[in-house]
Amino acid sequence: MNRTTSALTKAKLAAAILLVALACGGYAVASARASRAVRAATAGVGASDAQALYSRHCASCHGEDGDAKTEKGELYGATDFTSKRWWDKERPTDAQLRRAITAGRRGGMPAFGKKLSADEIAALAKYVRGFKGK
Repeated sequence: MNRTTSALTKAKLAAAILLVALACGGYAVASARASRAVRAATAGVGASDAQALYSRHCASCHGEDGDAKTEKGELYGATDFTSKRWWDKERPTDAQLRRAITAGRRGGMPAFGKKLSADEIAALAKYVRGFKGK
């Protein structure tokens, strides 16, 4: 390979790297804009919204009252959120509750990380904590 061919090859390689970098940068900008749009659309999930989310996604196993006294709850051994014993033993942090909702748990609890926004998951975690002591 002579010097001219080598320089031409290096220039082509540099141009290809630049194109890839620009494409990736454009994707990152578009992704960031989409994330902001989703956060804006779901910002401020209120208590009534959290209750509706719980009813739609959680109550079939954990019960509307959080006591897990449902057919599916008994089948899967769903957590009774009204149990003082469970709260005292597990002592779940908000982060742990959000993680369980996001990633699911062994034994049958599905992951909701791809179905719900971070704000909705945070609202559900707060709503679940409201069953403590009931």
